[in-house]
Amino acid sequence: MQRDGQPSEKGVEMSQTNHHRGAPGGLSRLRRTRVLLCAVTLACATTVVASGSAARGPALPAPTGLKTFAHHLAERGTQSATGVPVYSRTPSFAWAPVRGATHYEFELATSDNFLAGNSLVWSSRTLATPATAIPLSLPWITGQPASLYWRVRAVAGTQVSVWSKPKPFTMRWTSLPTEWKPKPGTAADRPGYVRWHPVEGATAYQVWFVDIPKIITAVTNVADQREFYAFHEDTEWTGLVRWRVRAVRAVYGRSKNTLPAVSYGPWTRTYEWTNSTNPLQNGENVKPVAAIANSDRVSTPARAALHNLMPAVLFTGNGNTNYGLHRVYIYSDSDCVNVVYRGAIVGGPAYAPRASGPLALPADDEELLAAQDTFLKDGDEGATFARDLAPVTTTESASGDSAEVGGSDAGAGSAPKPGGSLVSSLAKVDLWDRDFPKGRYYLAVVPVEVRVPSDDEEEAALEYHDTELGQDVCQGSPAPPRLLAFGKESAGARPVSKATGLSPGGRLLSAVSGVTQFYGPPLVTWVPAPAAAKYDVEWSRSNYPWRPAGTRSTPATSVMLPLTPGTWWYRVRGINESVPGNQKMAWSKHVPIRIKSPTFSVVGGDG
Repeated sequence: MQRDGQPSEKGVEMSQTNHHRGAPGGLSRLRRTRVLLCAVTLACATTVVASGSAARGPALPAPTGLKTFAHHLAERGTQSATGVPVYSRTPSFAWAPVRGATHYEFELATSDNFLAGNSLVWSSRTLATPATAIPLSLPWITGQPASLYWRVRAVAGTQVSVWSKPKPFTMRWTSLPTEWKPKPGTAADRPGYVRWHPVEGATAYQVWFVDIPKIITAVTNVADQREFYAFHEDTEWTGLVRWRVRAVRAVYGRSKNTLPAVSYGPWTRTYEWTNSTNPLQNGENVKPVAAIANSDRVSTPARAALHNLMPAVLFTGNGNTNYGLHRVYIYSDSDCVNVVYRGAIVGGPAYAPRASGPLALPADDEELLAAQDTFLKDGDEGATFARDLAPVTTTESASGDSAEVGGSDAGAGSAPKPGGSLVSSLAKVDLWDRDFPKGRYYLAVVPVEVRVPSDDEEEAALEYHDTELGQDVCQGSPAPPRLLAFGKESAGARPVSKATGLSPGGRLLSAVSGVTQFYGPPLVTWVPAPAAAKYDVEWSRSNYPWRPAGTRSTPATSVMLPLTPGTWWYRVRGINESVPGNQKMAWSKHVPIRIKSPTFSVVGGDG
């Protein structure tokens, strides 16, 4: 239970100064009293002395009770076989308050002896609260028995304690991206794609098609099999697909040393997917049958569902195409007039967005003939046109820094620019959020035909033309309409109610509710959003209307809030770098937090 806002759970006690220890006689003897005004969060460690003299007093002890955590102090996280904490995302840090300390110094390094300057990852010399969050997303990096170490020491005036004993932890994937098979008989139980369960802390995935061999990059958890179907109709090419997948984690923010800009989880074992049928060989008009993403929700032509990520599209029918090629368009209106997404030209009955780019389509007759006896590499689609002759550039080609990630080498991948990220350098293959069910997206699949522009030209460049207009497909010309609607709304960050900080009694704790009071800056954490690369945190004096008093950006999932005494509210939103243009996701709910005013006291005696 709590009374008057006092925390009810046990914490680590520190000295209090909200008491009177002056000489008898009270105020009449203040001239002979050394007076020091101290906030209770920072117990007094110095006295007023004559000019030029040095501060004296007992030496400060080294901090103890070092705790690494993801959300709150009482959590039970994952540990290695040797008892070292393991995290897939950057953790937070806390320690027991030191009596007399005015602030703390903190160091995080890749070595437990902290001797080499190039082992230092992040440091601070001005921490007023015995807890901190670092503005980095640390890479997956393992060691024996740990990969990262941190330490802290207390400071009061000219007094500095020795460093604490180093606290180890490891940054590592906590699961593998295991195969996600569709339930038999459902709308998702169709050929042409592979799917896996997402991994906590991953920013992208690489899929290795073992028998090609080829590696592609995705920011969702679905990959189509376009290479196997493109210019191939025989099941010798399409029947068996062997694949492996691994999670990728990119670093955000700047560390003091050069940690890996991109780190990788291990490749999974080889999975096998069998395509027993090809639904494109039935001579019917092409039409979408399902949209799937990172959950069990499936959108069908009869029922729109809400998806957290850009979904993959499954379709049937062939339509007017001479080589079994198709393109997916996504529109913001049910008339299919305003295009917001242009899929790459694919072979096969599925399309899933790729961040590593489209297929390099044959540019002439010679390349077209060769494509029927090999698998296409990634590259330029060439000259492609809509039904109304408008040039088409796939959304998969619109990249940020044009970083190449993936290739025939299983270890391929290039680093982002300093301070950037892997995701920001890839194609923007996600969609903006809409207010589902009122706001929706509408998709259509159209056939694509390979054409030679002039029979008179030798070695003329091939062109790729849509043989139907998306507008006609959606509006039912010819009837019936062949479109599929779906919703898109990112899963937002969810603040954890247990903020961490100093209680009025001088204990370090994680709050049990929003009414718990803190002294000094609190540390707040949140559950990550699946598509977010980093986060904005904002705070306000009022819940409504919201008036921002400050904001901070971080690639981590925790931050220290520089709040003054009073009642505050804060909120968090993710930044989705896979979305073009405005990348800001929805704000979380408003969370209250209370900061108590400092208590002052006379702590001197006769002098």
